[in-house]
Amino acid sequence: MYVCDVKLDVLLASKNGQPFKILVSIRMKKDDDGTARWGYLGDHDYRMPTGGPFRRQGGDVILQDTEGKDYALLSGFGEPPAQGAVGGIQIYPPPTTFGGGSVYAPQGAMGAPMKAQPGVRPTYAGTAIAWRGSGKWTLLKSDTIAGVTQNTWNAFCNNITQSATEWFIKTTAGFSGSVGCGVGWEYMNGVLVMNSDMKKGEEFRLYYKAHGWSVMTPGVGGTASAEWTPCTGSYIIRGPLPTPNPFHPRQLAGPCVIVEVAGTKTFLPVPGAEVLDTGVGAYGTLFFFGTQGGPANPLFSNYKAACGVAGLTGAVNILGKGSASMNISWGTMTTA
Repeated sequence: MYVCDVKLDVLLASKNGQPFKILVSIRMKKDDDGTARWGYLGDHDYRMPTGGPFRRQGGDVILQDTEGKDYALLSGFGEPPAQGAVGGIQIYPPPTTFGGGSVYAPQGAMGAPMKAQPGVRPTYAGTAIAWRGSGKWTLLKSDTIAGVTQNTWNAFCNNITQSATEWFIKTTAGFSGSVGCGVGWEYMNGVLVMNSDMKKGEEFRLYYKAHGWSVMTPGVGGTASAEWTPCTGSYIIRGPLPTPNPFHPRQLAGPCVIVEVAGTKTFLPVPGAEVLDTGVGAYGTLFFFGTQGGPANPLFSNYKAACGVAGLTGAVNILGKGSASMNISWGTMTTA
């Protein structure tokens, strides 16, 4: 499996000696199951596809468009690719019939007399546009499991629209306790209840225990929620580390990283124990399953899958009548 960023520098066409160039960066990702996709980094150039699959052809790689049609060939593209590598790129000419296939470069006016030959971009009488479609690619960065790890947040964002599983978070339950002044510490203990889109009524539970550091307002307090407490959960998203196919949440047992932003408002004193104030809280949490890297490298870890949850909790504070915190905790997911 690898993820790499590639710069494409292409002379697409020329008109009366003026060059029309494409200079963009793309991201390519190939999973251990053979799935290979590419997409844009930064602004999109309308003269080429927004992304699609890619495949190997000998020592080269062929980028395809969103419809799976061949768009460009990257010559001498190694696997896994080596950072700093350079090679040639050739944009495939469109079909010889006007308007067919994937056309991302200037061409003659529709209806003009055309001269065409198989495999060669058509030319039109009376136009000064000349097709070029060649240039070079440069590998800017390459991340592999055996080498440099990739940024967890970037990987989560890249995968969220493409790698959702059939499993989603139905509800959560658990409790947490925190203490600190500016910098604090938190302990978490809870359960994630998951359902499947494909197998109606099938439910699975993952239990977690975790602790870590937080940035918080001064205070000592805790939160708790039950399975009936209102919450909204996401689908489980596959991460850059390989997971078996078909996917099942039991594969996510093991190390985890939990990132949470939370706030509470406690305005009701407890009779007979006025030092305690109770109220409500809200939280937004990201769970990263099967993480690698550990506490010394929390936000640059590979992971198997991820999900997000937001909801309400009951809360209690010993000091103050409210709190806010951002926590990063390391722990373990189990199935029992």
